[in-house]
Amino acid sequence: MEKIAEVENLVLRFYTYEGIVKALEKVSFAMKEGETLGIVGETGSGKTATALTFLGIILPPGKVEDGSIRIKSGDRYIDVIKADKETLRKIRGKLVSMIFQEPSQALNPVYTVEEQVGEALLAHIYKDIYSNALKEINEQLSQLEENRNVMKRIRLIFDKMVYERLNRNADDKLAQFLSHIPILKRYRRWMRKVIRRYVIELLKQMDIPDPERVASSYPHELSGGMRQRVVIAIALACRPVLLIADEPTTALDVTVEAQILDLIRKLKKDYGTTIAFITHDLGVIAEMADRVVVMYAGNVVEIADVKEIFRNPLHPYTKALLKAIPKLGTKELYPIEGTIPNLVNPPNGCRFHPRCPYVFEKCIAEVPQLREVKEGHYVACHLY
Repeated sequence: MEKIAEVENLVLRFYTYEGIVKALEKVSFAMKEGETLGIVGETGSGKTATALTFLGIILPPGKVEDGSIRIKSGDRYIDVIKADKETLRKIRGKLVSMIFQEPSQALNPVYTVEEQVGEALLAHIYKDIYSNALKEINEQLSQLEENRNVMKRIRLIFDKMVYERLNRNADDKLAQFLSHIPILKRYRRWMRKVIRRYVIELLKQMDIPDPERVASSYPHELSGGMRQRVVIAIALACRPVLLIADEPTTALDVTVEAQILDLIRKLKKDYGTTIAFITHDLGVIAEMADRVVVMYAGNVVEIADVKEIFRNPLHPYTKALLKAIPKLGTKELYPIEGTIPNLVNPPNGCRFHPRCPYVFEKCIAEVPQLREVKEGHYVACHLY
């Protein structure tokens, strides 16, 4: 399968008053077309930080110091790290989109669902919206009788002129000027009408009952599961090449979680989207992922097929994660001893060595490199 995205030697730092937080250290992995890549690890392992770099939304005091993130766009690859603001604006939502962890924070409380989903549509498929609006205006003009409804005809001709200009140039200065004059910006009602149809169709695809009502609702009027479906609708509005799902079921109860996971699987099948699924829940990984990237303290420690990870984990951290899963029929728990390190002053060598039961001198002195130990199975550990 062809590579959709490739992360290579990504280094991320946060410059804080306490010191420099070494959040990501030479993170490398690739994503294949049509797969679901699970990214798993404890809180603080760098999963979300990696995802945010895909969208170029690491804010100060964060700074990408080195590395590249290349995403396929047509027959070429775009390096997100080197992209300017205009390129990033075109990438977000169209090439890469993200389902954020907490829907109540991802949605703006003062805008309706229609306005928020419509914003994503207008940012990337505005030509389709303008051409559909123009088509509707022409249909109305053709239905008007000669010598009647003169004022309505004049208004329609005016609206037609504006949309013809917008079709030629989406940044048309005259249209922008008219949109700020209350009596003249009425032409935008055609745009809103078309966008509403798009939004309602999207909400139907999200299995949302009564999509017309939901489109007119504000986020606080919806349940948690419904808000998450709206966030997914925004993320998928422009059919992105890569969808990043950042723990999309964390704030939901078990029943709604199962519904959201089923929905994501269905949408992946329908749209053929490549998915990066971020979670700390290995049960969800087993259910959703094709391959798995295991992260610890800003490092990638293991990459393998999902069945291989569960059947034959190699890195001590991966083994510990799997062992820590509670099992039915036993009261014994096997927590990972110790805590994730402070990334202002991370341990020398392997960052997992203070918690590792197999530690030896080389682990403390030397950083292990990620290498392929068998076909498709990579591990960063001095034991191999």
